[in-house]
Amino acid sequence: MGAILNKLKSDESLMLAYQRGDSTAFEALYMRHKDALFGFLYRSCPQHSIAEELAHDAWTSIIRRVASYQATAAFKTYLFQIAHHKLIDYWRRNKNAALMMEFDEGVVVNRV
Repeated sequence: MGAILNKLKSDESLMLAYQRGDSTAFEALYMRHKDALFGFLYRSCPQHSIAEELAHDAWTSIIRRVASYQATAAFKTYLFQIAHHKLIDYWRRNKNAALMMEFDEGVVVNRV
């Protein structure tokens, strides 16, 4: 019965329910958004394993930040903003590694 009710609730009300300790509310949020989140990350970083890792990191951040969540914007906006930050962090961490691989392989890239 709870799962059926969760399907009818808004994302924001589910997140607030999760904040109060309702783990089924988180499950409903996860099921609603997991595919779209993965697709967003995969389009930005087309390595399946990396996109999965970044999605996992975004959901972990949601869990860790649940106590401070406030429904000031759409939950989906909140989730995708976190995922976007995870993606930027990934690119920053791996920028030097990619440049070193290009150098090691003898690839000359014109950078402006």
